[in-house]
Amino acid sequence: MKKGIIFLLVTMLLMLSVVGCGLSSNSTSTTNTEVAKNESAKVYVGTDTAFPPFEYVDTASGQYTGFDIELIKEIAKIEGLNIELKPMEFKAIIPGLQSKTLDVGIAGMTITDERKQVVDFSEPYFQAGLVIGVKPDNSTIKTKDDLVGKTIAVKLGTSSEKLARSIKDAKVKTFDNSNDLYLEVQNGGADAVIEDLPVLKHYAVKNPGKLKVIDQPMTGDFYGIAVAKGKDDLLKKINDGLKKVKENGKYDELYKKYFGN
Repeated sequence: MKKGIIFLLVTMLLMLSVVGCGLSSNSTSTTNTEVAKNESAKVYVGTDTAFPPFEYVDTASGQYTGFDIELIKEIAKIEGLNIELKPMEFKAIIPGLQSKTLDVGIAGMTITDERKQVVDFSEPYFQAGLVIGVKPDNSTIKTKDDLVGKTIAVKLGTSSEKLARSIKDAKVKTFDNSNDLYLEVQNGGADAVIEDLPVLKHYAVKNPGKLKVIDQPMTGDFYGIAVAKGKDDLLKKINDGLKKVKENGKYDELYKKYFGN
């Protein structure tokens, strides 16, 4: 009798062990599925590597920050987007969106009809404009007409480059990094730089006596958040999030932080 009871107990333990293994296997499978699901839900955001105050590396923390970076993070938080920043040169962002290796691009990107053909844009989030920067002792260049026949430094693949190439007899020098084109003017390699107003003003304030900014904008540009074609749901979330960030006061807070009143 005792042997029979012992046999039954052993059999029951073996069955529980098998069931337990089955549950463990299913649990692992579910976990892996969830990880894969979360990974696929990531939104890859391309951003410039050197475009202060919109995007730059904080020297103290080594982290990327700036107006654009904080803005997209706020939008992501409100809309529940799992974003991952992909720092790169500006010229690589639109190709990344076209190839779908990026979902979103934010880098002080001007909304243009040409770009609209290959990417979608959010509602405008910042009004800027292109201005001229020269050496502080330059008194001959005051308007766009004064750039005829001059050497102009611009950032590659930007609206600045397009404008510079439209100026008669101008020699256009292109650079990947904004700081490089500023140095080109300071060192005498170019007569002037064409750059976005807030960016050039920020540089001039942070580096007194290095560049003089001609404050009158030559264009009335608007920045937008670029989204890969076909991602309509994502575009809607970004537009909704942008609207909420403006309504809840966070946009004004960021603006004051990076540009003052």
